Amino acid sequence: MRHRLQRSLHRAFGCLSLIPLLVNGAEGEAQSVVSPETVDKVNTFLEAFINPQKSAYAQAEFFADGVEYYDHGIVDKPHIVKDVERYSRRWPVRHYQLATVEYITPDPASNRVFVSYVVDFEVANASKRVRGRANYGAVIADIESTPKIEWIKERVVAGRGRHDPEE
Repeated sequence: MRHRLQRSLHRAFGCLSLIPLLVNGAEGEAQSVVSPETVDKVNTFLEAFINPQKSAYAQAEFFADGVEYYDHGIVDKPHIVKDVERYSRRWPVRHYQLATVEYITPDPASNRVFVSYVVDFEVANASKRVRGRANYGAVIADIESTPKIEWIKERVVAGRGRHDPEE
């Protein structure tokens, strides 16, 4: 299991730094089983998180203070608000759909879960429309009570743009 997780993280994000956080126990030791309730909570959280209708301030509330935010490093919530506002101005029309949650790896010792998921997206402005698919990895703390994202990475794996948004 550990080697599969390492390969998946490396393939998706080129990052192996989360392995100590995500793997509970020694090499070869069985991982915790994800309960159906946890799966439901993760799916509900992700659906709410990717909803493009919320304000930048509401979006920032999904993150913990001092989150490792995409390629920005460790940031605070005002940074996230500015980033979301900038993205919303660039792409005023946004649609996201949770395509799949590939896996959830719990770490009961720290009350965190690592989630790998895929989002289909379409974004547009007055001159361009882009559709595609993106892979995400996120560490979510306190999924059972007040979930907050502590670490998130993204890799767009497919996308295509058009210049006529009416097509």
